[in-house]
Amino acid sequence: MRKMKLAVPLLLAAVLLLAGCSARIAKPLPPREVPVPQVVEKVAVREAPAPDSEAGELPALTERMVIRRAELSLVVASVKDAVSEVESIAVDNGGYLHQSELWKEDGALHARLVIMVPADKFEATLASLRDIAQDIRSESVSGQDVTEEYVDLSARLETLEATEKELRELLSTVRERSGKAEDILAIYRELTQIRSEIERVKGRMQYLERMTAYSTITVSLMPSALAQPVGPASWSPANTVVRAFRALLRALQVILDLAIWVVVFVVPVLAVFVVPVGLVVWIALRFRKGKKQARGA
Repeated sequence: MRKMKLAVPLLLAAVLLLAGCSARIAKPLPPREVPVPQVVEKVAVREAPAPDSEAGELPALTERMVIRRAELSLVVASVKDAVSEVESIAVDNGGYLHQSELWKEDGALHARLVIMVPADKFEATLASLRDIAQDIRSESVSGQDVTEEYVDLSARLETLEATEKELRELLSTVRERSGKAEDILAIYRELTQIRSEIERVKGRMQYLERMTAYSTITVSLMPSALAQPVGPASWSPANTVVRAFRALLRALQVILDLAIWVVVFVVPVLAVFVVPVGLVVWIALRFRKGKKQARGA
């Protein structure tokens, strides 16, 4: 029994010793690297240009981009002549007539013109327009600075164009390596979205360039004969006579229109419908009268 008790610990010690030796001898093999082809690569999207480290801001444009607009309400001796003068002023300053509207109010001609002139001719054009007026009823000038928006659009356009370039390179890589339709279609969708955004940004930039290169001036023209003095109204017998005469002309016009309708429309209608009916009634009465006379006889 004692020999058995001594043999068990010795056997356990031998097993542990063999396990330790085998652990030191049998080292695990390093994992074998198996190259896996990359089918879809990650697109490197460039961020917007970083601010200048020294100045701390984006490079400024040489000139501010300002959209300038003006509205003038002018009293002129002749609206018809003034329309030609306004168009000539626009052309002489390197601009053009953008829109015109003419209408009659109280029997007098009114006009509203929109002209476009180069930005550097804005003040000179306003001065020329003031010269043709007998009175300036109102004048307003406004400016909208779009410099910051234009700079942001330029940076965004640069980023979008860089992204488009990377996507096109990725498309070529995918075609060469795998040619899977789903991968190609996915890249095409991204390219379509990027191209649409590029066109939108370019369109907005072109609009800002046009609007800052040319200023917009809206000119409203009214004849001096209808111009009422600004301020407290004053009674004038001559104005009362003119208004009464115009009211009389309008009343006569209404009466004349009514008479024309009666002669041209009402009388023919009566002739077509009333005369035949009256003729039938007259014949019926004559026939009845003849029958009475025959019975009396």
